[in-house]
Amino acid sequence: MKLVDRHLGLIHQIADDDSPRHKPKDQELLDVLDSLVSSSLLSVESGALAARKAAGDRKVVLQVEKDEVRRVLADVGPRWNAVLGVQG
Repeated sequence: MKLVDRHLGLIHQIADDDSPRHKPKDQELLDVLDSLVSSSLLSVESGALAARKAAGDRKVVLQVEKDEVRRVLADVGPRWNAVLGVQG
């Protein structure tokens, strides 16, 4: 599932030695995705072709402005900026 692979890749890059080593279940990640879609932060590919794909293989689009993402990442810390390639 691409969603899980992407999550694990990002977590590996940003985790420090004190970070918990929890590998989320597919349903846990889908629950988070559903919450982000419900809050209008993300939208997920829809339509006949998308319906044939697994939920984790559908395209996801960020529905907020880049500047808002930069602001939030700056509040969290510089590691997120470097990992995600977001430059201020």
